[in-house]
Amino acid sequence: AVVLIAASAFGLLVFAAAPAHADAIRPIRFPVDGPVRFTDTYGAPRAGGTVHEGQDLMGTKLERLVAARDGVISYVKTAGAGEVTNGGNMLVVRDSEGWEYWYIHINNDTPGTDDGANPAEYNLRPGVKVGTKVFAGEWIAYMGDSGDAENTAPHLHFELHRPDGVAIDPYDSLQAASRGGIDPTLLAANAPKGALDVVTGAGGVIVARGWAFDPNVAGASTAQFFVDGRFAGSLAAGEPRADVGAFYPAAGPKHGYTAYLTPPAGTHRVCAYAINDGAGGSPGLGCATVESVSRPIGSLDVVKPITGGLLVGGWALDRDTAAPIDVHVYIDGALAAITPAGLDRPDVGAAFPGFGNRHGFATPIAASPGSHTVCAYAIDDTRVLSNPLLGCRTT
Repeated sequence: AVVLIAASAFGLLVFAAAPAHADAIRPIRFPVDGPVRFTDTYGAPRAGGTVHEGQDLMGTKLERLVAARDGVISYVKTAGAGEVTNGGNMLVVRDSEGWEYWYIHINNDTPGTDDGANPAEYNLRPGVKVGTKVFAGEWIAYMGDSGDAENTAPHLHFELHRPDGVAIDPYDSLQAASRGGIDPTLLAANAPKGALDVVTGAGGVIVARGWAFDPNVAGASTAQFFVDGRFAGSLAAGEPRADVGAFYPAAGPKHGYTAYLTPPAGTHRVCAYAINDGAGGSPGLGCATVESVSRPIGSLDVVKPITGGLLVGGWALDRDTAAPIDVHVYIDGALAAITPAGLDRPDVGAAFPGFGNRHGFATPIAASPGSHTVCAYAIDDTRVLSNPLLGCRTT
């Protein structure tokens, strides 16, 4: 109960206000899958003359938040990096009877920090958006301290709203709530399956390969990718995978994926998720840490007519190696020469210390008289991924 103390000519008068309990106990799944602490603070005064319309479930940053009831995500808000406004990141689950369950102060920090960078992988569960169907106990977001909770301990501000929109005290409903995640039978029947088989980095490109399928979707399922916690793209997992078809005959063989990701050079954490078309969750397929090395660079400096053809020159360097790399030269769209970029170029060596000077090329190529379009490509030292265009010239 809230205790009010007032002064009078006769001393102190103490009034015990009636507790602001809910007018209904809603059967729900407890919205945090983990330990929390809370007391009944519904109706407590807040800054600006407002009152507390929910319960603060004090826990640990990145604890999983789960759907309180079967329903649909009816509202989502994610703040920009560093943005501190009101409730910060939040979402609302609405059940079939119109009751709403509000989740406020969802995480906005990189794991292990309080940076406010708001990496997408660590606020809402990948795949969660307005319209997403959920089962009670299904993971939907992470606990945090976003918005005007930045200077408090991590917690979920949880509100319960009747179908008419009125917020009521969820304390008794929380006390009576069942605990645990999604029903295992529902999970097995509805959650996508899949794997992140291999992640490699070369030529400035990270390649992620694997498979995914949703048991409730006839066609290709969606896979999402995150690099260092930030959304990096999604694609349909529809490539041939005979092994998947052999293990899951009802699914068929076309559930493979190959994602090409292009973060800056350096070491990166890559994670993949299979996105559910309905309720049942969007499980992680796996994560890997891989180094993304740089793409080759260079320039087509000169294309000069000579007797019997053209002299083509420039430079090329792959920062994965100090050794010379090959350059492929095309004339009018047809491969005309393969030449190593191994000639002395002191200017290149000065611009890229530690790689030496032997990165130039100047090669004569036979060509008929007249106008031609000449293009040159630097060939990645792995010869499998990224072979950038150095330039084209028309004689």
